Amino acid sequence: MARFFRGRHKRHVNLEADTVPMRRLAVVIGISDYSNRPLTNAVSDACKAASALERRGFVATLVEDADQSTIAECLGSLAADAKQADIALVYLAGHAIERNGTGYFLPRDFPFPVSAPAARLYGISLAQAVGAVSSANVGVVILDACRNWPASVDDEDLLKQLDADAASEREWRNTLLVYSTSSASAASDGPPGAGSEFCKAFCQHILDHSLGVDECFRRIAQDVVRRSARQQQPWTYSSLEQSLSFSDLPKFYSTRRQKTQNFGSWSVPDHNRSGIFAGADNESIWHATAATVERVGFIRRNQIVGAATPGKHLLVATANGNLLDAADGGRLMVATKLKPSHGLATSPNGTSLALYGNGKTHVFLNESGNLRWLHQIDTGFDTYCCAYLTDDLMWLAGENGRIVSVDLRKLAPVATEVVTLGDHINSLTPSPDRKSVYCAGQKSLLSEVEISGARTRRILENHRPTTPSGIYAMLSQIAGDSLIHTYLFNRNELPQTTISALEERVKGVDFTSCAHAFNLPILAVGTNESTVLMVDTRDGQIIQEIEVSNGFAGNVAGLTFLSDRELVVLSYDGTVSFLSGRFQ
Repeated sequence: MARFFRGRHKRHVNLEADTVPMRRLAVVIGISDYSNRPLTNAVSDACKAASALERRGFVATLVEDADQSTIAECLGSLAADAKQADIALVYLAGHAIERNGTGYFLPRDFPFPVSAPAARLYGISLAQAVGAVSSANVGVVILDACRNWPASVDDEDLLKQLDADAASEREWRNTLLVYSTSSASAASDGPPGAGSEFCKAFCQHILDHSLGVDECFRRIAQDVVRRSARQQQPWTYSSLEQSLSFSDLPKFYSTRRQKTQNFGSWSVPDHNRSGIFAGADNESIWHATAATVERVGFIRRNQIVGAATPGKHLLVATANGNLLDAADGGRLMVATKLKPSHGLATSPNGTSLALYGNGKTHVFLNESGNLRWLHQIDTGFDTYCCAYLTDDLMWLAGENGRIVSVDLRKLAPVATEVVTLGDHINSLTPSPDRKSVYCAGQKSLLSEVEISGARTRRILENHRPTTPSGIYAMLSQIAGDSLIHTYLFNRNELPQTTISALEERVKGVDFTSCAHAFNLPILAVGTNESTVLMVDTRDGQIIQEIEVSNGFAGNVAGLTFLSDRELVVLSYDGTVSFLSGRFQ
């Protein structure tokens, strides 16, 4: 860890860094309080840059208005810590000068006017900043400052020494240098309070999970050039020997696919979280792991709508309201009159089960595999999903976006209205801290609702289909194959009125399922176009979109995290996809 330093500075620590395998360190220095030439935005820009870096897993030290000795000590500490870092980064905002590629960042106590002797004695050379990050696997140095040299005449011998210093830069390996402006050019500090254009673009694009580092800084440069009316052109110089991303979350890739012989409509994790039990609204139960897939149960003359795995048992619910022990040959355990039933949920400790369906929910106590009926909860609406937030607190949701809460500690628990979200809710999953619940439903309904119901945050509002198969599925009810094909691949051949009519139809993807990782801020969301959206729950940004079918649109019926970096997806066609997360 970096240490505290003398001078006016403060420390920011990312508390989530320990959950991220890639260790990232940053020192962000902003200086506005120059005695001769004060700046308006450098310190505030540094604060914003440090905050953005923290949001991407960096342990960041922010140093404000520091003198030369403080900056040197800070960089020295980073150099010592960077030996164990995957990425080490220095961000400098303030005054800087450059002579033929040799640059100096100016500390608060720099003695103006600028001269070559003053630069060498009191400036912080670019080589010092690079040296601070050079022992990390990857080093990044960002200079949001000017790169020009005053027109005054300096000692020629010292200028030659400055020119000689530039030769050492050729030896910097696996390093990325980013300048906010071109060589020999000034960089704008920006209007008071607005910040520099470079910092604004940096804080925006560094948070985009989909961008590699090269593309990130390319977009930053494009924004700065456009917003400055081509008065400022950022530059990037790279000797990186590997691809790099600023994202602090893993990307998921398919490692294995298994295929059941039935369509998929429900799934639950197996007892040791090595795979899932899955099925359709029929009589079969399948067990799928990355190595095998086999049918492990067949409940004759029963339409299975859901399952649960409390203890060592595999219990299944049928559409006619029965609960059966699948491991005991389909032994009938409880017969209710709840028709149709839609699914089965179990509490975290497996002692409580809920069979939900049309307007009612039955709650049972699980006593070593024997079920004892406890309560009937009247919801007044068709319930499509259920989630236990704790062993005693249950949420039910479904028709018209209604959500109710049930406190099972009460002698006669009743459904208490939480909130109504408007569109049918298909899936619920609690946040890891159990303080809120994520709700996925029709017409791009994806919301985070606090347990109290006092606050609701909408995520991915009006998310449109992105795959040809998804667009085809939405248009197939109103248009023929030929028209849809033209719309997808030769849109310019269609009249604008036809395009507008079709686009009006291509709205709001249905979200069919959702699941949250155990520790990482990742929400997996299944769609009706056979894709899974991996969402950063901190800011609602899509990390990636994964297609899990063979080009045919359909519901993602089930999502199960086996661990933070193992996700199992059940598609409508019975395909079970095993996805593995890798940090970039």
